[in-house]
Amino acid sequence: MALTVPAGSPARAGHRAAAADAGFRVSGEYLVLDRPGRLSFSWSCSTWPDPSLKSVVNVLLEPRENEQTLMTIEHTFLPPELVDQHARGWTAIAAQLAGELAAIAPGRSRAHP
Repeated sequence: MALTVPAGSPARAGHRAAAADAGFRVSGEYLVLDRPGRLSFSWSCSTWPDPSLKSVVNVLLEPRENEQTLMTIEHTFLPPELVDQHARGWTAIAAQLAGELAAIAPGRSRAHP
């Protein structure tokens, strides 16, 4: 899935982003960007029963012991029939992120394809 953000400017509240994959498109707007601990953005998908509906994703990053970080993803205002699907999707995305971060952890070099 390719992500499109405004060119030439850093992400900040009010900026829009979109991503497309075979058969669907997601889009949203950054609502809160409070570095380093909170990101909030709207989320809408072209395959939803009502593609004009906007949900909200909140990502919280909390420092933990041993240079660890707890990431909490909360996706609100989803149509009830889509909650399980999105929970599985966010779980998969979090696992992908954990794998990428582990690959570039200090003392390890990241393999490039």
